[in-house]
Amino acid sequence: MNIVLTKNSMQPDPGAFPLGKLDDLMADDLKPNDVVMIDEVAHKFLMKVPHGPHLFWNGHEEKQCSFTTTELFKLMDERRYYRPGRDAPTFKSDTHEAEHRQRLEVAYNLFRKGPKLKAEARWLFVSEFLNRIKQAEESGEQYARNEDNAKAVIEAVEAAIERHNQQVLAEDKIELPRNRAPRTVLRWVAREFNLQIQEAGLLHGNAVTPRARTLPPRVFEIIGEQIREMVEFSHALGPLKIHTRVEDKIKTENAERGTSLPVPSYSTVNNEYRRFDAWVRMAKKEGVAKADLEYGSVGKNPRPKRILDLVEIDHHLFDLHPTPGALGQTTLGLELAQKGLDRFWVCLALDVHSGYPLGFAITFEPGGLTPALMCIDHAIRPKTYVRERWPDINGDLMGFGKPVKVRYDNAKEFVSLQLQQNLARIQVGFELSVPKKPNSKPYVERHFGTIEQDFVHWLKGSVGSGPHDRGDRRPQHEAAIGLDDFNMLFHQYLIEVYARRPQEDLDYETPEQRWIRGANSPSHRPRRLAQHELDRWDLVTTIEVDAVATDEGVTWRKLKYRSDELQQLRRTGGAHGHRGMKPTPVTLRIPLLDVSKAYVSLRSDELPGGRAFPPAEILVRAENPHVEGRTIWQHEAVCDFLRRQKKDASNVADYKQGFLRLFENALRAMGAKLDDKKPKVKLTGGQAPRIAGLMLDGPASVSTVGARKIIDRYDLLKEHDEEANGGQVVAEPAERKKRSVLDVSDDEDLFENFANRTNWTHDIIEDD
Repeated sequence: MNIVLTKNSMQPDPGAFPLGKLDDLMADDLKPNDVVMIDEVAHKFLMKVPHGPHLFWNGHEEKQCSFTTTELFKLMDERRYYRPGRDAPTFKSDTHEAEHRQRLEVAYNLFRKGPKLKAEARWLFVSEFLNRIKQAEESGEQYARNEDNAKAVIEAVEAAIERHNQQVLAEDKIELPRNRAPRTVLRWVAREFNLQIQEAGLLHGNAVTPRARTLPPRVFEIIGEQIREMVEFSHALGPLKIHTRVEDKIKTENAERGTSLPVPSYSTVNNEYRRFDAWVRMAKKEGVAKADLEYGSVGKNPRPKRILDLVEIDHHLFDLHPTPGALGQTTLGLELAQKGLDRFWVCLALDVHSGYPLGFAITFEPGGLTPALMCIDHAIRPKTYVRERWPDINGDLMGFGKPVKVRYDNAKEFVSLQLQQNLARIQVGFELSVPKKPNSKPYVERHFGTIEQDFVHWLKGSVGSGPHDRGDRRPQHEAAIGLDDFNMLFHQYLIEVYARRPQEDLDYETPEQRWIRGANSPSHRPRRLAQHELDRWDLVTTIEVDAVATDEGVTWRKLKYRSDELQQLRRTGGAHGHRGMKPTPVTLRIPLLDVSKAYVSLRSDELPGGRAFPPAEILVRAENPHVEGRTIWQHEAVCDFLRRQKKDASNVADYKQGFLRLFENALRAMGAKLDDKKPKVKLTGGQAPRIAGLMLDGPASVSTVGARKIIDRYDLLKEHDEEANGGQVVAEPAERKKRSVLDVSDDEDLFENFANRTNWTHDIIEDD
């Protein structure tokens, strides 16, 4: 008999897992024999091939067909996929055998030593029984799982353990299980046949079952606060001093607030201190900030147990000066491609359970509601564009689905009612972090630090984390990374590097492994937008305002929305309708990225009978054609500029002149040569790229598509695009060459002195 008394490490080998792609995930919470309609034909779901397509039985043609996850997502977006009687995915906490087995495999080394030694002793009996079963099968016989054979196994293992204990020191001796009756051993064997995870499956239930802390959470917060405070001014840090300070702090807080928080025991404080051990060592050596970036908030914010249970969202300013990228092979485009722009921002959503990035919005918006809603919208939708736009990237950005709850700080865009209304519209909850304490949302803060150190710091144009890190670099002059190149590299970094790197905080798993396992779990697969939510256009990235509709339409911020459909809607407005000759109360949903559209519906409280379901919406466009494609911030900037110039923003001609003047100023500030003077790049805090429309169409689009639309619409280029003219540059008439590149108005004398102005601060474009 050969009994192995050692075991291999239970940590997963990253090389043993295939590279994750979007097609590895289930496209829907389908079960075998579920019926769906694809192109109005009934299909019965058969199975999902691991790392492969979904198999269906086509009832009309009576043949098997297959669809990848990406193909099903496209069918859903095109409304060609329908599931009759669809049930919403459940979010119950019931334990599934596969999930339980995977958690035990990964977390086995994190259990206490005592239960693990007992499990390893039980495994000796099970392994001997399994060896005898295997030997019998090789000889064509059968070794039955009965009590007689269990007794023989027990006697053999006990004798082997006794011989082993006689040859080793006391600390290396094996302790026999207290209960090793034949029926007990048979249960151990049956458990191994079901779970197949060796010693990890033989852990006692008391060691595996998590238990909630009996002390109030505030007590543990005070312990963490005292540890952090002690690190900053004392290196003689120990659990005894922490316990004394915690006791004083709790007594003071109870006296001031009238609470009755219990004083924790020394052992409780000591256990918390050990959980902070790695953080304390780094904080003493390299500072608290570096330790926070590396370990987050250790011991204070446990991760949820399922994906999408909690998502953290925050803004971050990249330490990088980019270039806009070529606007075609034109003189203006090539000039801009060589100029360094302002630093830009990212709003990112991170799944806390898996550490996987769900979505992001890279813009020049310094915070605000627009990037926050763009980020949430990007996080919810499947990212099928990655494979189409960048086929060289090895993998997909697999995060998608509606979170159960999002956590964000108290920035004005996050605490606004508009954001809460948008989240409520798609049935997503929210949670506010502690004001002025980044550690209350540590995971996304740490993620930003990792991105800067791992990725941004090595790019040309990086400004570094501070003067000591910058050295003699000249970031703006050295800028060489275009916005589109950065967008591609950022996707590649998240997919190929960050998501596939094992993390200690994730039990040495990778974020990709955790996300794939969670996304394929029957209990909590990602939720996409429901059909009734998809039917409401621009559901997420809109703001909702109350207004009134009259015979002249609806007026909002110097814009008038009018159509025959709007007047038809007013006729159904009851006592407030057209026949009553009174304004009709309506609700407008204005897209943040295009104020030329308004989705109008009757107010819910004005519907007959007090119906609460969402009313039907109609699309009404603004009468001013020059607001098409304008964001809310651009529109407000134009209105403010015209007000200072004593012009009327509701006048179509004035609006066109004002916007094109600001657009020309933006191009000048970014280094475009629009006259005989030498261009000079000026940093504007991101306002020039915002006016120019850079990075406003999301990660799936070209970063300069907004600027190209404006240039093409108003014919602002000196030369035509070479590609559009067969590679030939079209010569301009002599009289046109004498004019400005930008035809800012029909009355050229209106802004005749503008070409001589070069100071950006004179041309007011203020932040909101």
